[in-house]
Amino acid sequence: MKVSNRLAISLVVSGITALIFWPSTQFEWLKYWDDGAHLMWNEQYKGLSLTYLWWMAQPFLGQWMPLTWLSWAIDFTLWGLDPVAYHRTNVLLHAANAGLLFLVARRMIRAVNPQYTDRILAVGAAFAALLWALHPLRVESVAWVNERRDVLCGLFYLLAILTYLVAVEKKECGGNGGITTYRPERSGAATGLFAMSVLFFALAVLSKALAVTLPITVILISYYPLRHIRPSWSLLWQRVPFFAVSAVLISLVGTIMAFVAIAQMDVLATVQYITIEDRLLITPYSLWFYLAKTVWPGVLSPLYELTFTPHLLQWRYFIPVVGVSLATWLAIGARRTWPGWTVAWFAYVIAVFPISGVFQNGYQIVASRYSYLATIPLLILAGGVLVAALDRLRVPAYVLTVSTAVGVVVALAAGTTAYLPVFRDGISFWIQAVRVEPSCVACSDFLVHQAKFRVAHAEMARVIDRHPDLQEQRFQIGMLAFMYARGKAGEAHFTEYLRQAAERNPGYIARIEVGRQQHLALARKVLMGSPQTNLNDTFEGAAYGLAPVPQRP
Repeated sequence: MKVSNRLAISLVVSGITALIFWPSTQFEWLKYWDDGAHLMWNEQYKGLSLTYLWWMAQPFLGQWMPLTWLSWAIDFTLWGLDPVAYHRTNVLLHAANAGLLFLVARRMIRAVNPQYTDRILAVGAAFAALLWALHPLRVESVAWVNERRDVLCGLFYLLAILTYLVAVEKKECGGNGGITTYRPERSGAATGLFAMSVLFFALAVLSKALAVTLPITVILISYYPLRHIRPSWSLLWQRVPFFAVSAVLISLVGTIMAFVAIAQMDVLATVQYITIEDRLLITPYSLWFYLAKTVWPGVLSPLYELTFTPHLLQWRYFIPVVGVSLATWLAIGARRTWPGWTVAWFAYVIAVFPISGVFQNGYQIVASRYSYLATIPLLILAGGVLVAALDRLRVPAYVLTVSTAVGVVVALAAGTTAYLPVFRDGISFWIQAVRVEPSCVACSDFLVHQAKFRVAHAEMARVIDRHPDLQEQRFQIGMLAFMYARGKAGEAHFTEYLRQAAERNPGYIARIEVGRQQHLALARKVLMGSPQTNLNDTFEGAAYGLAPVPQRP
């Protein structure tokens, strides 16, 4: 296939992706879920002078992502705090990633069997790219401005892999029992491509430190499907030592800075709170979650809060332990017969490992955004399976198979379109989180923080009606009832809240009562100082101890 044709299909894939996600360009800030702290109220990144650039190079709020800060600074310089512009950049970056993934997938699938026709290669690669790009799991990374780090990192991550593939596929050579193998040229062009690959890798790490796992992924794809004559380690250390050392150093720096950022926030859970046994269960849970949601997205939530103690005999942990163990056993045992699964599975595991329970931090046990890079190998494998099937099928079955693939992509696009409005604003965001997991304490708190008190009251009433034993939600509805001068209803909820708290944890009853009195006093102050109808505008979050929201410039 001509280069121009490949680029044309890549642009079509990008265009379809942009079209599906374009409604998110009209969404608001999620100001009580990092958009506020990172972008709206943070003055440190809003400029391009050396002072601002030096600040961007420092860890902030548990993240080290200098290049992501720079992209936000450029957005701010051009558009101010207009959320449309920030969302638009996210969508365009993700669309570009979809097109790049088509090019990457096509080269990797072709490396399996260079005899595949251009037509089925194009179908399989487009299938893989659209499966990944239009999947509902991508919504969180694209429609939430704060996850710019995902889409920007993805851009350089895919560029690094693509340039590496171009470098090593410059010359074919026979051997190894008739199997076509690949080796890198020692030409200046190949050397330049290796250098570009390392540069893109560095830019990916500067966008999001999680990209440090890329060198291991390169080693895996060097084993399969590239099938180098010499082992991957020999290739990396003997033929391109400078680039190998550079990659190791970049990974080391990225890893150190990521841990420094987390340490500054003090959000990394210690074994005192999450034991080694807990982590051994949470890790397979994470691996199984992204795999299962990739196969069947079902109902997604913006926040999966870690509010329960893991036990092996619970179905939510037992099934992942068995499933992950079986998948790993197959990957090891079938490495000769199904090397594609071996490489895809271990590349996936390596990508998920740093964000699994081993390094547990924050509210969440899992998060849809963590699947952005991790699921790429699995979906390239899906494209490869489709190509292998089409290569063997006759016309009727061929048409049926392609039609089924198109149907799967359309179904995923429909799911993404339906899920996108959840990220339209804070109320939609937190209502979805509460509905998926009513016991989520942080979800209830942040829903109330939106200062849309009537909406929050109605949602909490619905939750309590269905789940009367939820303590924190009982407290929230009591507070909201009091704020609307429904004193008796509020006191009834507070009394039940205290009774449940005393039953479950008698030692905390005194502290709970103090907190209750403080909230009641603050509520009285709010009600006395402002007309009830203006609570939403005047006390946007202040009624719950938050600082007043700065006005946009």
